[in-house]
Amino acid sequence: MIDLKNIDYQKYVDELIDKIGDLVRVRSVYDSDSATKEKPYGEGIDEALALITDWASEDNFEVTNYNGHAILIERKDANKSAERIDFVSHIDVVGEGSNWSYLAFDAVIEDGRMYGRGTNDMKRAVVLTYFVLRIIQDYSIPMKNRLCLVYGTDEETNMQDLQHYLEVEGAPEFAVTPDATFPLGIGEKGATTWLMTGEMPKDSAIINIKGGEGANNVPSICKVTVPMIDYSKIQQYRRQTGWNIEMAPMNDGIQITVKGKSAHASRPDLGENAIIRALTLVRDVYDDAFSGNLVELFGYSDGRGLDISCSSPEMGPLTINLGTIKIINQQIVMELDSRFPQVTTSDSITEKIKERLNDHFEITRPFDTPAILYNLDGTACKTLMKQFKEHYPNHSQEPELMGGVTYAKIVPNCVAFGMDFQGQPMLAHQADEYIELDNLKELLQFYTELAVELGNLESLK
Repeated sequence: MIDLKNIDYQKYVDELIDKIGDLVRVRSVYDSDSATKEKPYGEGIDEALALITDWASEDNFEVTNYNGHAILIERKDANKSAERIDFVSHIDVVGEGSNWSYLAFDAVIEDGRMYGRGTNDMKRAVVLTYFVLRIIQDYSIPMKNRLCLVYGTDEETNMQDLQHYLEVEGAPEFAVTPDATFPLGIGEKGATTWLMTGEMPKDSAIINIKGGEGANNVPSICKVTVPMIDYSKIQQYRRQTGWNIEMAPMNDGIQITVKGKSAHASRPDLGENAIIRALTLVRDVYDDAFSGNLVELFGYSDGRGLDISCSSPEMGPLTINLGTIKIINQQIVMELDSRFPQVTTSDSITEKIKERLNDHFEITRPFDTPAILYNLDGTACKTLMKQFKEHYPNHSQEPELMGGVTYAKIVPNCVAFGMDFQGQPMLAHQADEYIELDNLKELLQFYTELAVELGNLESLK
């Protein structure tokens, strides 16, 4: 086998950065309006898949497209009968939100960083793992096991993409998703999204309301239309709270735009929920009982308003995030996200929520996964930990439990492994999301050596 230390990683770095930028500039956000049978998650996501497919075709890889849900890329000489290792990444991203210093899909490079939606979550990993396979092919590195790059398209919504992929291909013997924090995720909180629909009260001051980009994102902006009022009352409220509030006259009243701060729903404490702020404003300025009730129910990120708060020593506290709100045909529609420890279940939480809402809302669960703890005793997991310790001996070697949801929730034998380090700021879903460029060469070498060792293990069990 080739001595991996002879690989010239530096010669790939400029093209690696260019391709990350090219992919970031594709607004691969779920779009139901442009979704078709061939493009199940919309035009932007299909464009991103097509871009990666073009790269793979130019580089003479074999590409399998799973009806627009995912693609698999591998060497044409791969042994299809060998044990399969999937490197699993997602090309879809959440919406841009607000409060950016740069255009969210321009992939601006400044002071050694690339800024853009999806840079960190997780287009850097998409492209870097692609170059791992490029290097393995360019240097004709032999592999006993079958190494596959799997790129999904619905991770940020309901993960229906890889469910389709797994129905076709079956479970891999081992899988890695580089969508977390080093050295290894040893488990994930449960994650559930509730869709809540109820009648809009006729006596509420809210004429219309719309806010949020997705259930798994702390909303950064909310627009609420209410009856006309003396502007000075809202201006005074703005001064009192210090919130970013704008006003504009409408035919049927006044539209108030309230801004917050986006963050990943697993860490609502890092954000400022614009929907809750907007409802609080209507409650306080218009003495609106309906808005006040919603604030009381959903305004506490630990779930106390719904009587669902709980915690475990291993996984920490339950969190909730009121991610979206809108009115459709006099129906108020909301999406609520929760991340919860292993001491409870989504069934138990759902029953408590129904009791608190007192049957005023119809509730469904479009996304629902339990809390999980990984088995880290296998040869492949031990290989990950060994490689990390050899490459990064000065970083924490303690595996972490995660609040976020990764493909490890639905792909059997899958663990979350990197690419962030403990102690770094959490950038996923936030404004001014970025990646550092100066460590890409080091990460490329690390993941290449890891992939080669995994690819030549006698057994992945």
